[in-house]
Amino acid sequence: MGTQTFTTSGSWTCPLDVTSVFVQAWGGGGHGGRKVSGGSGCGGGGGGAYASGYLSVTPGNSYTITVGTGGVSIGNVAATQSRVVGDSSQEVAAAPGVGVGSDAAAGAAGGTTAASVGTTKFAGGAGADQGAGSGGKGGGGAGTTAAGTDGVGRTSGGQGGAGNPAGDGGAGGVSGASGVAGQANGGGGGGAGATTPTSGGNGARGEVILTWNDPVPLIGPTLKILTFGVLSFSQMGEPWWLAGNILSSSVIAAYQAIRADDLANSYINRANPGTLNAAPGAAPSFSSSVGWTFNGTSHYLTTGITPTTNHSVIVRFDTPTNIGFLFGAWKSAAPQSLFAISPDVTGVVRYYKGSTLRDVSPNLVSGTLGISGDRGYRNGTAEGSNLPADTAPTLLGMYIGALNRDNALNSPLAVSIQAIAFYNTALTATQVDMVSDAMMGL
Repeated sequence: MGTQTFTTSGSWTCPLDVTSVFVQAWGGGGHGGRKVSGGSGCGGGGGGAYASGYLSVTPGNSYTITVGTGGVSIGNVAATQSRVVGDSSQEVAAAPGVGVGSDAAAGAAGGTTAASVGTTKFAGGAGADQGAGSGGKGGGGAGTTAAGTDGVGRTSGGQGGAGNPAGDGGAGGVSGASGVAGQANGGGGGGAGATTPTSGGNGARGEVILTWNDPVPLIGPTLKILTFGVLSFSQMGEPWWLAGNILSSSVIAAYQAIRADDLANSYINRANPGTLNAAPGAAPSFSSSVGWTFNGTSHYLTTGITPTTNHSVIVRFDTPTNIGFLFGAWKSAAPQSLFAISPDVTGVVRYYKGSTLRDVSPNLVSGTLGISGDRGYRNGTAEGSNLPADTAPTLLGMYIGALNRDNALNSPLAVSIQAIAFYNTALTATQVDMVSDAMMGL
């Protein structure tokens, strides 16, 4: 997984074999009003908008990254948008918040979704009007999952929208005091208080984050002898979750904790960045060399992935120390439906699907386990008797490191998990084997 954050404008050169990049952009925040003459305070500036989406790119080409600047009160300099243009004039752009003119009492609008371009868009919060001789507070910058909060009153700025990273608006100045600057990303500046001369708070800068899937080689090259007697080398540069010529449309999510840059990066859905990223119910500990380490009492991750018929999953892990679940979801009301794996239940691996379980001896303390179609898989090899070919949807989101039983934490496992992938179809035995090999080579 590659990622680069821009806090000022620059350029990005597309890496080899990368043809799509996920863009997240925040517009700059508008400035608060400056007090030049008159008796009342000034309004707060609006927060910058957020926009995101995928752009097609060409390996080796250079792309201009425009990062929005915050508005400046002295001189009434307007905030600017953040924008990235990919191939075929595709673009992602986040609108800036609006600034407040000198001596203007009304707060300004936040950056709008109408003026932004992207698959996902959230508006910035509006700045507050002045009141009682104090300046209005700035609007909050938009977040990745919600709009920025409007500034209300004067004592503190509007909050940034939910998600990261969104900036709070600046507080309005009391009589005789300047407004407070907004916080990155995209917070609007607070308005100046009454009594001249006082300045409004400047708006905060925007930001652009690019995320792309690096070509991840499988172990190898790995030599496989397939059942029909043909020698086949694994494809170098193929992401591990696509090993065995799996279609990208078949992958719901792929999470890689081992060798991730940090804990936040480990949550990213590498198959579809920005969609179904993992999130901490209670965060596991993390190291790049080990991955996630769950404590068996409170740690777990949510995914938003709801299993349906014929879903597949493969997980790499080591050193489980109690009875619990590597992943899973369980709807206990009739018709009961369960999709999960426990690596050690008194000496056996236990596979769960629908209302059926299969125990296979012995337990497994390190390696990969999976379910695909009607079989459980240990280190890429099918084992045990058949599971049901189909199972009713659980209608519950999958947890990692524990079981989601009726939307409550159940049976957390003390274990280290390096990688896990979820698929919307039954994989072939060869594909399971090749993904398992690729995981072990991470």
